[in-house]
Amino acid sequence: MKSSIFLQGLFFIAGVAAQTPRQRYKAICDDLDGQSKTFDNGYEITYFCTKNGIIASMLDTQTTDSPDECAQACNAYSGCKGSSWLYTSKECQIFGEGGAGEEVRATVFMRRDSPEVDTSGGGGQESSDCTATEHALHDCEESERELTEELEACRAGKRECEEENEECEDKLAHERVSCRLAERKALPKCPAIHDTVISSGGKNYKAWCNHQHPGTFYKQTDLGFDACIAQCSTEARCKGIRYFVAAGARCKFYETSDASMGPVSTTMLVSLHKL
Repeated sequence: MKSSIFLQGLFFIAGVAAQTPRQRYKAICDDLDGQSKTFDNGYEITYFCTKNGIIASMLDTQTTDSPDECAQACNAYSGCKGSSWLYTSKECQIFGEGGAGEEVRATVFMRRDSPEVDTSGGGGQESSDCTATEHALHDCEESERELTEELEACRAGKRECEEENEECEDKLAHERVSCRLAERKALPKCPAIHDTVISSGGKNYKAWCNHQHPGTFYKQTDLGFDACIAQCSTEARCKGIRYFVAAGARCKFYETSDASMGPVSTTMLVSLHKL
């Protein structure tokens, strides 16, 4: 019989030890929310689920495996009036006030109901409170230093981005100037050849700058100006040319071409009519 009782006790302990932090949390909050508990050592608490302590009164943080261990940590901590246990991190927060604070999910606050026994001999409370405050101040200073460094890094990154953006805008402006210069270089001798006759490959052409003639288009290439005229001279079908500098295929051949020319707004078009 004694062996049976002993084994049952072992199974119970093993079952408790095998519980996950979430299971330990739910074991209390599913059934004991708002209820009181007295531990074997006489320490009394009341559970408040999804509640945290009053943050302004936090004295310390520890790590415990269960809510009840967190409650006992409060009992052993001078000046503690309540403790909260966060099951996701197993963090036990010690508070100097016994009132429940804001709602926080996955948290149980355990208010101290037993009177505190002063074992400090008179001066320990102030020392404990000051130590916790000093720790909190140190943590705040460290956090402030880290945030300041992050802010400076962010500002430096922003300045770098702004400088890169300005550099891109400068390059774009220069590219536009270069493009205009390249277009002018590519534009064949206008306005000097306007309304004149030019020859190429034994053929004569009447040329007009910034004008276009009616006609029937039949093909296009990306030949340069002189090569474009020379190619037209070799083709009996080619009766006229429109050379448009800004187009992808600048050299356009026409199988019919009317000598009547009309002005256009662009400054990069030359029309030639084969005579």
